Amino acid sequence: MKTRILTFTLFVWSISTGFAQWNSTGDNTSTGNLTIGNSQNNSYSKFVIRGPNQPLNSGSKRDISFEFNQAGKAQIRSYRGPSWDTYLQFLTTPTGGGDPISRFQINANGNIGIGTSPSDLLHLRKDDASIRLSSSSYFGGNGGALNTI
Repeated sequence: MKTRILTFTLFVWSISTGFAQWNSTGDNTSTGNLTIGNSQNNSYSKFVIRGPNQPLNSGSKRDISFEFNQAGKAQIRSYRGPSWDTYLQFLTTPTGGGDPISRFQINANGNIGIGTSPSDLLHLRKDDASIRLSSSSYFGGNGGALNTI
């Protein structure tokens, strides 16, 4: 009987210590691969990062961060706006270092900004040059114009 209890105890202990475990109050670092979902046909998997209702805007940000030991970071960031609206950004560290900067953004209206927060359907900005494509711009002989600033 003592042998069975000891064997059972060792079995339970080996299961509880043999795998990476989530600690909700600590730094959860693991080596190896992380797999979410399965490979079954017609299956659905979801990875959820919860966010608060308050504060709004950048105070509600949630990041997925790719961090390198002695270099910069690349991040995917989401945050909510003043209502039900949400925003998605892609950030990278500048060549000289520092905090990651938003390089690509999709706002709540579906507008896309590269190098800027979009004010039109597609808004590209580099230093003082800017190109905007709005819903009123037409190409291919239909008139309209591509706005450059």
